[in-house]
Amino acid sequence: MNNNQRTRFLFDQMPVRGLHVQVEEVWQHILRRKHYPAAIRRALGELLAAGVLLSSNLKLEGTLIVQVQGQGRLKMLVVEATSENTLRTTARWDETARIADDAALSELLGNQGIFAITLQPKDGEPWQGIVPLEGGSIADMLMHYMTRSEQLQTHIALAADDNHIGGLLLQRLPEEETDGDAWAHVGTLAQTATAEELVSLDAHHLLYRLFHETPPRVFEPEQIEFSCTCSRGKVSDMLLMLGAAEVGGVVAEQGSIEANCDFCHAKYVFDETDVNALFGADIVDTARQEIRRLGVNALPREQQQLLLHDPAAYFQQRAEDAANPFAAQIVPLEDDWLGFARFVQQKQPSGRLQWHSGNGMMYSEQDGITWVWLRARLPEKAAADQAERLLPLLADSRAQAERGGYRLLAAGGALFAAEAKTQSERESGLMSAIGLSLTFALLLAVFRSPRVFALVLPLGAGMLLGAAAVVGAFGQIHILTVVIGTSLVGMLVDFPLHWLTPSVFSPDWAAKEAMRRVLPAFLAGLGITATGYLLLAFTPLPVLRQTAVFSCRPMLSPAKASA
Repeated sequence: MNNNQRTRFLFDQMPVRGLHVQVEEVWQHILRRKHYPAAIRRALGELLAAGVLLSSNLKLEGTLIVQVQGQGRLKMLVVEATSENTLRTTARWDETARIADDAALSELLGNQGIFAITLQPKDGEPWQGIVPLEGGSIADMLMHYMTRSEQLQTHIALAADDNHIGGLLLQRLPEEETDGDAWAHVGTLAQTATAEELVSLDAHHLLYRLFHETPPRVFEPEQIEFSCTCSRGKVSDMLLMLGAAEVGGVVAEQGSIEANCDFCHAKYVFDETDVNALFGADIVDTARQEIRRLGVNALPREQQQLLLHDPAAYFQQRAEDAANPFAAQIVPLEDDWLGFARFVQQKQPSGRLQWHSGNGMMYSEQDGITWVWLRARLPEKAAADQAERLLPLLADSRAQAERGGYRLLAAGGALFAAEAKTQSERESGLMSAIGLSLTFALLLAVFRSPRVFALVLPLGAGMLLGAAAVVGAFGQIHILTVVIGTSLVGMLVDFPLHWLTPSVFSPDWAAKEAMRRVLPAFLAGLGITATGYLLLAFTPLPVLRQTAVFSCRPMLSPAKASA
């Protein structure tokens, strides 16, 4: 008897459909290929049953991929089920960690995990649905997904042991109407199925045990098989995509290239003869010649001398330079033909900067804390307003790291520049406010009249005119433009003071006569000042160009009015 079956059934008395799956030989075949810890083996088996159940809805030729991804000791569970009733599965976890047999799935996955279902038609565009992980089991996660994505009332039960996996799915038909009591009755009966019954009973016996009072109509079972799509030909195509130089260099250094399939764990080895035949040329010998040609000659003379006389110091310096943001990178790490990675991994003392070949990271140990060194570079075209976004991004990243129990330290010229810019804007605004306050306090003490605050009117009008002109010309206004421009349009306050000051000392002061006397000097000073600031429009700095428009527009308004 074949115990790798998926069985469909339908209730004629109510619009409810169902599926039952039981897999034995295929599951044992998977377990023989790789050893999984008990807790991960149980979760993988349940996800495999879920994939077989969900793939029954494939209407076209294609593949359904069910994934669970986490950030704990368990990194990923994947099941691929096809429209041809074949499947394959794999899991990735921290194989250095100790995992208890009764470890909960939520504990293994950690925080911020996701549940994803991907549909890949043979001919057509793929589709993917992703939801956050909710629930303590694969069945709970899957029912949450069905509720979120398809809005279908669904009951799912899954189970797995060392020999069998089993699953049961009930789903209310969306196009039909039924009373809630009927659906609740069927769901209640389905919930009585135990994990032992799911893995040990076939569809006939399990359905009779659950629904013998209202037996469903059972269809012919479908056979499930294990099948992996990997092949030596696909690996060959991958090597061709990498290119002759890359493949030849790896074989010249390591002797061969080995590719392992995560699903069936098949190994494909390509030696020098294989890759030369694949590319139709002696690419390995070409790579060896290139390595010999470059070799030490790729290094500056002082680096050559250091390598020849003190190789340990050379490689230590290369390791530290790789993580030092202020060090010049003489030779990129990927072009280090001298075996830098292996040397750092094997020879570096603990407590100093080291190279991890597994993930390609530089790290160091200090006081029981492991620090991972990361470098980042802004695009050359990044403007100042883009650079200042680093500060909130850094704050958000630091907060996320702290929530995960990690620490984040950052340094670099871009961060210093963004911080200095933010601080200068804050200090400039403060100094402008203090300066204006002291100025009006002094004017009030001299003129002894609150009418002196009328001087704010030309300043306010000037700022509004300047801001409107800048927005009209550039589409936006920079904060530094307002800070700098405010001091420049202060001339709009200076001119009225020259006009009004004689009134303090002369009782027969007349406004029109006083204006007639000072107007020529006003116009000359205004023209010279406006011309000077207008030249800022020809500078390459956007802030100075905006300042030119912001300052000149208000100063030219009173000149026009006077004329």
